[in-house]
Amino acid sequence: MQSIFRSVAILGIALTLSAQDKPKIDKITITVGPSEPPLKPALCKESSYGNLHYGDRTKLTPSEIGEYVLRVTEEGNIVTVYPGSKDGIFVYARSPSSEPKGAQ
Repeated sequence: MQSIFRSVAILGIALTLSAQDKPKIDKITITVGPSEPPLKPALCKESSYGNLHYGDRTKLTPSEIGEYVLRVTEEGNIVTVYPGSKDGIFVYARSPSSEPKGAQ
């Protein structure tokens, strides 16, 4: 009987603790726009990929990652950023101007 009471008490405590308020992440939305070409032509000449680094450092701050993304998108690249690993953050910057027409 005591083991049943203990089990119910432990279950009740676990449910109470799990019902605590969890941090909420603001919703991120993407607005789908018209499928028109960019406002200015792409300045990039070729695609590139690899791990992000700053000198010898591969552990970058969010600000440094954002600066990279802004720079390469301003050049006209389409950037894919992959989750970090022990080697750093892998990125692929695709240059639409380096692809044959109709391959996009």
